[in-house]
Amino acid sequence: MNENVAGGSTAGASNDGGLSMPRLVPTAARGWGQGSEYLPALRLHMARLSFWLVMTASFGLMAWLSDGGRIDAKTAYIMVAVNMLIVAVLEQVIPRVPGNNMFRDRQSLRDLGHLFFFKFVCRPFAWTITLAIVGFIASYKLGAERVWPTNWPVLIQFVLLLLLFDLIGYWYHRLLHSVDRLFAFHAIHHDTRQVHMLKAVRVHFAEQFVNFILVVTPFLLVGCPPSLLAWLGMWNVFESNLAHSNVDQRFPSWLHYVVRTIDVHYIHHANDHKMQNSNFGGLPIWDLVFGTYRHPLDNPVTATGIQGDPVPAGFLAQLAFPFRAQLRAAVPAPMAGSSERVLARGNAQEGPGPTDREAGALPPEGA
Repeated sequence: MNENVAGGSTAGASNDGGLSMPRLVPTAARGWGQGSEYLPALRLHMARLSFWLVMTASFGLMAWLSDGGRIDAKTAYIMVAVNMLIVAVLEQVIPRVPGNNMFRDRQSLRDLGHLFFFKFVCRPFAWTITLAIVGFIASYKLGAERVWPTNWPVLIQFVLLLLLFDLIGYWYHRLLHSVDRLFAFHAIHHDTRQVHMLKAVRVHFAEQFVNFILVVTPFLLVGCPPSLLAWLGMWNVFESNLAHSNVDQRFPSWLHYVVRTIDVHYIHHANDHKMQNSNFGGLPIWDLVFGTYRHPLDNPVTATGIQGDPVPAGFLAQLAFPFRAQLRAAVPAPMAGSSERVLARGNAQEGPGPTDREAGALPPEGA
């Protein structure tokens, strides 16, 4: 089986101030099988084990730190930091694409800015609105009277929660890609040619705000234990960090149908619209059910990002970008590839996106 990466080799890299920006070459998906002169046996074994070691170490340490299965805020923040540190180290030791590096990506600080802006500024408001909705519905006895099966084994409850959580997330994610004006908010996450761990948190605060309310509210209404929601939140962080990371990960072909491997999610980040409109779920099951699944072996990725790099480079401009897009002229009905129209409107006065200039296609600012 071909050992090259789907989008995992570089060629013709451009240069900006000595910093290499990789351009991906179409190759087959990363295989599980034999090594080559470019992939020593030890590195191959590390790639095979990387996903399982990170997830096992993260959940194992979290279980040890938790108080009888309950996760307090301090433990959660510690585990997020530990997980990110592990993934960051692996990105340096066994990189998927050698030219991708968060420490040389000029957008990395903006990526962190999106994370902190939501976590510390917006999420408290999201919790307030969520609890207000739950309280209102409960006061009028409009809820589901706690139908959650709390008497089931905890592991079965977690699997059920994960499936339902991902079903909601699947349709919300698919809606963002189906309506041009909504995609303007989601574009922040997709507008990047370098894919590494920090891209998991490069999400516009408005998108995260709505997602938080949509996901948390129904589960609180049906009586899902908050501790179980906390474990789900940690799964989402750990899995998403790996799915967006630049860590070499190897899987047998059949496993791409079971979990969202890095190869599966890489397809969704391709700059080809047909490929972007696939693999929406955090689990492949809903893409398989609703006909939007693409297997890595059949869909080599040649480049990631959004064609035309419409999102501005500055952090504040990125926050304002989707709102500016809403103020433009009416947008035609959504169709495959139509998103550039509304994106271009949002960026009409902002100039080129980060990857145009930073990849060397444009001169440095002020030149």
